[in-house]
Amino acid sequence: MKTTSLDLSLRNDLHWLSSLVSVVRFAAVSIPFFLAGAVARDLLLWYGYGVTTGRATQDVDIAFFVAGWDDFFSLKSRLSASGVFLEVPGIVQRVRFKGTLDVDLLPFGGVDDVLMAGLFAV
Repeated sequence: MKTTSLDLSLRNDLHWLSSLVSVVRFAAVSIPFFLAGAVARDLLLWYGYGVTTGRATQDVDIAFFVAGWDDFFSLKSRLSASGVFLEVPGIVQRVRFKGTLDVDLLPFGGVDDVLMAGLFAV
């Protein structure tokens, strides 16, 4: 099996994503993360294969490999302290980037799935 990476670094139309990832990378410090959900799918399909998906969602999902809930909430605090993310009242996993783009923070790793199911809004 051959593996390749999709290089989107020169895409001017993805400046918003580059800006978002830069701030997340700074706040995440040493926490591994990746783009997930519909945005990840759409980037791969459109920029990799030229397939339009007709995206239905208007948010970005980012998954973080955290050791536990303390790491997750510490990360969320650092994102809020950056000045470009605002917390969304009543939705623990969501922050708003530059006041307009909803970003869902998806913890995985050292967190209990049962607790996560009860903690996050659907």
